Amino acid sequence: MSALQLEINNRKWQIYKSNARQRGQMVCHLLQSRLAIDGARILDYGCGEGGTATVLANAGARVDAVDLDEVQIAALKNAGSHIGGTLNAFRLDDYDFSRHAHTYDAAILQDTLEHLNDPRNALKALRSVLRDGGWLYLCTPNRLSVLNWLADPHYSLPLVALLPRPAVKKVVADLLHWRPPQKTDFPQLLSLQSLHRLLTTTGFSWRLLQREAFDYAMQNPSSLWNHPWHLSIAAKMHQIGIDRPLAALLHNHPDTLNTWLCPSWFVIARADRRCS
Repeated sequence: MSALQLEINNRKWQIYKSNARQRGQMVCHLLQSRLAIDGARILDYGCGEGGTATVLANAGARVDAVDLDEVQIAALKNAGSHIGGTLNAFRLDDYDFSRHAHTYDAAILQDTLEHLNDPRNALKALRSVLRDGGWLYLCTPNRLSVLNWLADPHYSLPLVALLPRPAVKKVVADLLHWRPPQKTDFPQLLSLQSLHRLLTTTGFSWRLLQREAFDYAMQNPSSLWNHPWHLSIAAKMHQIGIDRPLAALLHNHPDTLNTWLCPSWFVIARADRRCS
């Protein structure tokens, strides 16, 4: 693989980081029809740069942001004093789930689930801190999307989306040397069937938000897309007016379209009341 391809992929991730707050604004938009953000207690698990946590805090939420990355958490702590709402940042190792049982109105799991070695335990932990009837918003890429087969969402490589985590590491770190060999955070994408099983066995009912996410993204492309040419295509679609006919084709049913074509899922899940 060429150095140019690596440079293009790195540029995509630079754009992704710079668009953190735009993604947060979409999360806030998708949540606010179900939850009064002002005054809500929200956990952002895998908060990254903190864009979503910051947007929610500025909207009046009381946000706890958790991540493995010490540098990002330190930066978010420093930024917290300049945020309109309440924002507390924690390293994952310092966060005690047992102290927060059934206290949150919502939790965010944005572009994180595919990076977790044990996604089921993570979902169980999130269910334990949500009040009954609380909300979980998550987005994660689709393992079975033919678009991701052509270029996976993390490295823009063909067929990598289908690989288990050890094989992704072998390709990206051992063969291409795009990442250091000691790195452990390599993604393993999920199928819709796997996602359904994970959510329903950890105490959640769920539905897709594909139509709502697309509608918002066409008005705010940087909330979803990171590739420069993706952004250009979205702008041109909106300019010539074909975004509305395309939106009409989208729906929130877990059928063939969403199973095999949509590159990412946007999910709203609710903590079942029968779970303790």
